[in-house]
Amino acid sequence: MQIEEVLYAAISSVPELSTLPIRPFVAAEDDLAPYIIFTRLPGVRIGSLSGDSGLVNSHFQIDVYDHDLLEVGRIMSVVRQAILSEIKLGAIHVAERKKFEPETKLFRCSEDFSFWFFE
Repeated sequence: MQIEEVLYAAISSVPELSTLPIRPFVAAEDDLAPYIIFTRLPGVRIGSLSGDSGLVNSHFQIDVYDHDLLEVGRIMSVVRQAILSEIKLGAIHVAERKKFEPETKLFRCSEDFSFWFFE
């Protein structure tokens, strides 16, 4: 199973988040806020002289977009709990930030995670 599948399942299994659009890389044109985007960042595949171990240290950025600053933070809190609760992901929370994006007129809460995962 790919890490993206486990990540998507962890987020979408939470009833409060299951009705929100959850997309890799970019929202669909018809997605209405709030929505969740996940992006895989550079990571490391662990190997040895014996070959690929299957262990991957992947890094992901999770973004929540909404019209309301407080709501974007609340949704991200639920997303964070869903990710950190999924044992298969071996998640470590790395960073967080919030900003307003004038081009979309939406607030954006971004959090970075490091995952230790066997593919």
